[in-house]
Amino acid sequence: MAALSYLICERILRPVVARAFADTVPDRPSGIGVLPRILLTWAFCTGIPVLGIALAYIGQPEHVLPDLVAPTYFSSPSRSGSGSPAW
Repeated sequence: MAALSYLICERILRPVVARAFADTVPDRPSGIGVLPRILLTWAFCTGIPVLGIALAYIGQPEHVLPDLVAPTYFSSPSRSGSGSPAW
């Protein structure tokens, strides 16, 4: 569904893009590159939430949630590793 929406938007906005680039094509991009975008996306969508889950139990007494502490600390590195960008 997202791909279809993208293609429809691209088709509709084609005249706008053509008009924007009618005079000259920019010499260099005005935004950040692809790699920083990938890293920022990973950090905001995977890294920060997993870090929050891992740090949620720090400073809590052991009797509060003893059945969840070990699995959370065990699975947090694997979750952040599985969500990391492929090089």
